[in-house]
Amino acid sequence: MSDVEHAEIKIVRLSSGEELLCEFVAGTQIIYKPVIIIPTGEGGISFTPYMPYAVVDELVINNFDEFVMFVVDPVQEMKDKYIEMMSPAPSIITPDSKIITWHSS
Repeated sequence: MSDVEHAEIKIVRLSSGEELLCEFVAGTQIIYKPVIIIPTGEGGISFTPYMPYAVVDELVINNFDEFVMFVVDPVQEMKDKYIEMMSPAPSIITPDSKIITWHSS
């Protein structure tokens, strides 16, 4: 069984000040599917991919104790949004090609 199967959704604060919402397995130096948490004003937040110009599904943080300030649990609403963002897009359902007509009398 791989580590990612044991991952929990966490907020990881880097020494650079970036806060990542990601999947993390305690006792490892690996985060999975990270997104950056961005404050938007008036108490709002948004998310943006971590390094959007690269494929970063798994990130090993060398010198973990030096570059990670803390790891905490996000609130449930944030967890739910992360799960929604990381879920595959629903497939498009196309209707049957029957034409329905209606005539009033």
